Amino acid sequence: MHFCFYQKDYEQRRKKGIALDEASIINRYELRTRHEKAQELARKLIKTDNFEPIIFGLINHAICFYDRPPEKPQAKIDQNWTNFVNNHEEISLSLKADPMTLEKSFNWILNNVAPSLKLIKEFGNVYHVNLLELIL
Repeated sequence: MHFCFYQKDYEQRRKKGIALDEASIINRYELRTRHEKAQELARKLIKTDNFEPIIFGLINHAICFYDRPPEKPQAKIDQNWTNFVNNHEEISLSLKADPMTLEKSFNWILNNVAPSLKLIKEFGNVYHVNLLELIL
């Protein structure tokens, strides 16, 4: 799961060459998930009209900011952070782990490893070096 926090108006003005000091602050928050977690999140979201508790619950589960390093004595959750997450309860996207299969491993290699191996092979062809032999 990935979180993106940024000032959207600032980003757009910079792209368009508009003076940044004229940019009003429009904060944007994105939660990005993939694969099974995306499916689980979609299942949760279609069951409700109010996404806020789900999204802020996930953020609250994954991130926490303190007023000082959390291992220091008397460290407390930062008040600005508490206000932001609005005291939503933590939730997680729990997934049951599927057993690893040869097919799943093969598909992972095909989709995630093979493109890099192809690049390494092409690089080796151009520079007359067998980098794949070093890897394997």
